[in-house]
Amino acid sequence: DGLALEISRANVTVGDAPEHQHMTRRPWSKLNPNGWEVADGVFDTTNHEAEVWMYRGAQDRGATMLYFWNGPPYWMTVSGCSSGSVDGTSNNLPEGQEPRFARHIVDVLALLRETYGLRADLVCPINEPECDWWKAGDGGGQEGCHTSAEQAVVIFRELRRELDRRGLKTTGIVGPEAAYGNGSGYGKDILKHPEACAALVAVSVHQYITSPWGYWGWRDVARDAGLPLWQSEWGNWRLPGDADPVRRQHHAMSYGRQIHDALTRYNAAAWCMWEPGNLFDFAEGGFSPRPAFYVT
Repeated sequence: DGLALEISRANVTVGDAPEHQHMTRRPWSKLNPNGWEVADGVFDTTNHEAEVWMYRGAQDRGATMLYFWNGPPYWMTVSGCSSGSVDGTSNNLPEGQEPRFARHIVDVLALLRETYGLRADLVCPINEPECDWWKAGDGGGQEGCHTSAEQAVVIFRELRRELDRRGLKTTGIVGPEAAYGNGSGYGKDILKHPEACAALVAVSVHQYITSPWGYWGWRDVARDAGLPLWQSEWGNWRLPGDADPVRRQHHAMSYGRQIHDALTRYNAAAWCMWEPGNLFDFAEGGFSPRPAFYVT
């Protein structure tokens, strides 16, 4: 009923160093959530019940399952922190570690499949990689990793090779989950490489920071690469409350406007909402849709 659930863009927890306690933006109310590969070659399936519950619920409802990583686990990083590099503008995955990161991703996907029966239709290894706000330490409220366009090309290539080597040829790669919808230069720098175009099945960008020329730029980048464009993340952070009638109207119309712009300017083949809590009121035993739900 309703909007149904076509795509589940599911975050995969990588966790952080045991002594770190600063993941204030992570779900499940944990300042240091448990990763799946807690050390090199050491896997831990405990304390992932909520995560797996969400994955399984989406899969059982027929959703296309897209698993994405915000970055590599802490023990694979330059800074020793999975929230980002020290300055936020340098790569936190060391050069030469791209094949190891690809193996980590496929190892976790294999673990999810073998332990819980979860399939991976799509995967993305990076998230908002071109921005400067993924920083190590207390400033980092969640996992994140700055990744240059040059390194992103290598990651996509190595992940495609690892998926093929491990018999996951049908799992497609989506990327780069760019943060800046008003500037397509990062996408151009990636997709000028034929190996990146060959590795990807869709180009993905977020819709928080946009402009008309940005929409058209990303549309053209995807078109020139011969790939569909996905708007893979947007949510209204400013107008969550529906108690006031005026705020309720603005909240509802903002969703309709974003979907319209994505379809007509991005020429987007998919539109993904972030944070269901922006559209639903949650209570123990269930949830109820806000008026904005019906506008979307």
